[in-house]
Parts: sequence; structure tokens; C-alpha cells
Amino acid sequence: MKNRNVPIFELSELIPTMQIETILPNNTLIKHKREDYTGLIDGITKIKEIFTGSRECEWQYRVRVKGEEVRRIAHPDDIELLKESRFVKPSVDFLYHFTDLRNIPSIRKHGLLSWKNIISRKIICFPSSSNQSREIDRRKNLHGYVRLCLRPWHRMADMAIKEERVKKLAWLKVNGNMINWRTTLFSDTNAASKTATINVNPETALDSADPQAEVLIEWSLSPKWIIFPK
Repeated sequence: MKNRNVPIFELSELIPTMQIETILPNNTLIKHKREDYTGLIDGITKIKEIFTGSRECEWQYRVRVKGEEVRRIAHPDDIELLKESRFVKPSVDFLYHFTDLRNIPSIRKHGLLSWKNIISRKIICFPSSSNQSREIDRRKNLHGYVRLCLRPWHRMADMAIKEERVKKLAWLKVNGNMINWRTTLFSDTNAASKTATINVNPETALDSADPQAEVLIEWSLSPKWIIFPK
């Protein structure tokens, strides 16, 4: 079951960063190191919504404390996991990305790039996405993200072949560790869909029954994370 308590952000308000950090899922039992209270993680709050506490990061945890109606705010560095916590770091061995085989030399050199990155660097490529899809991404402010699939199949890959946008399709295997990067987003279906739920909770994609669920990596992905077809 998806955790619906994690807030859906206005994506334009997310601050670009490549720092790697795990976001704890809701109901993780924690202790605040400085204020010495225990509670359960209850989502995260954007920094501009916070009126007290540290402002050294763009988000902080909301913490539900027994007997208190108002949620407390805690900086990630002040959080300590208790032994009783059932938190398990999400794990996925591989994610997948489809592309035109002609793009492989460029990807070996530059890595996987978001469409916004490709345009800004004026890199020649053979897009497998449609003009309509890219425009939807732009309107939803998703054109700065690289799309990854949970399995080596996606309806849009079939459409790219059918509509002859690609000559020969290639599937890339991508190291699954980036699901724990702090800027990674998750969609329970094709992120371009009007019904897509997109947020920072891995369960949104990992628990989705939709084979088009996606993982969105901000801006680019280095070649070192990619296994290329032989």
C-alpha cells in the first residue's frame, strides 16, 4: 500500500543538488538527539514553510510525538534511529532506461541527460520521446529529470518503435542505488500522465501495480552508474 502521507511537492520549488541522502519513510521510530524526545516520522516539510529550527538544508522532518497535536520539526542531522525501528533502506538492484541505439556513443561520453540538459548543452541525440511528451514534461517541470523504469519494458518504448521514432531500441541497466538519492522523485505511473502521483517516497513507484511506474533522476546520470548493452 502506498504511503499517502508524504507531501507532493511543487516540483519547481525543489532545489537542485546531487548530495546523496536517504529520506526515512513515515512511521520510522526516531529519537531527537538534542531535544531528547522520541516520535514517528510523519513526512517532510519544505524549508520555506519552517519558521524555527536550522535552515542549513531545504527540508526537515515532521515528527509525530505521542500526546502532542502539533507536529515537531527536526533537522535530518538531529535524527537518531532507535533499535526498535523497522526502517529498512529501500533496495533495488537495477533500474532501466530505453533509448535509440544511435545514442549509445553519446551516453558513454556524457551519461544519461535530462532533455533540459541536452538542450542547454546542444548535444545531438535521437529522442525516443514524442514532441507532445516533452512538452508535457516541460509544463510539469519534469524536463530536468532522467526517466528510469522498474523493469525492461515500458509502453512508451513500444510506442517509440511503432511510431518509428527509433531505428533500433536499446535498454540500459542502471545501478539501483539512486533510489536513495535525496533529489530522486517517484511516480506511480507514466509521469506525464494527468493522474500521476509524483513525490519523494520510493514506495510510490516501488509499490505501484502499474508497469509504467517511473523513477526520476535529477538532471543527469554519470556513465559509471550504467551497464551498456554488448
